[in-house]
Amino acid sequence: MAKETPTRMARCKEVNGKIEVTDIEPSKNNLDTNAVCAVDIGPYVFLWVGKKSNTRERNQAMVLTQQYIDRWDRSKMTAIVRVIEGEEWRVRAWEKAFA
Repeated sequence: MAKETPTRMARCKEVNGKIEVTDIEPSKNNLDTNAVCAVDIGPYVFLWVGKKSNTRERNQAMVLTQQYIDRWDRSKMTAIVRVIEGEEWRVRAWEKAFA
């Protein structure tokens, strides 16, 4: 039987020239168009890219998501799926993130 994993979410945002990563409550309302968010639902970690996120946030987000997989004690084989704001409908499992 598969182990149940609680949904987790973190925001990656540049503040005063520094990339800050903050754990936040998993909710669609917490997705920030000016940032990149990692949403861990168990079999997948979604890397949600806000339309107004900057280049540095986008570039650092994958590296930071890989670090979070370690921090969240997830398997190195966990799939990371990039989701672009406004294109969520393309990712079938996305709706499971906030079910």
